Amino acid sequence: MYNGCCGTCGARLVGCDDVDPFALGILLGGQVLRARVAQDLARRPRYPEPGDLLDVGVLKALGYLSYPSLRDFGLDPAAVEASLLSRGLETHHEDGCLYAWDPRGLQVLLGRFYRMLRHVGWPERAREFALRVARESVDPRGQPALYRLIGLAFADPRFC
Repeated sequence: MYNGCCGTCGARLVGCDDVDPFALGILLGGQVLRARVAQDLARRPRYPEPGDLLDVGVLKALGYLSYPSLRDFGLDPAAVEASLLSRGLETHHEDGCLYAWDPRGLQVLLGRFYRMLRHVGWPERAREFALRVARESVDPRGQPALYRLIGLAFADPRFC
């Protein structure tokens, strides 16, 4: 069982394989937030920020931002997408949002949870998983393990 990504925050991924958070961090770009920073981030109000999308492939496996949010930050959605693609990431447009994912990093993460994904009937391949995340919402009460996996893919500090 997952015993918390940092050893001090106590987050648990019930029903999933063991995850080595530091190895996962290395696979996702070599940077891992320390427990104190993750806890501070979890406590503050959450607003969209450029890192929600621009940190994909560095600090997270999956991210998205709405086109209005990108423009509010002075970013051109087409230029952002071109930059993401040039870094070897994949992108998708859905409901006024630009999604991006690191195919290799996301695949490694999904590989750690393949049994749970099979059990809940979700795709085990990065592209199909990312597209399904873009198109569907997951009820945290109905599928808590899947919800937590999606949180890990987005590097949501509530799941660190």
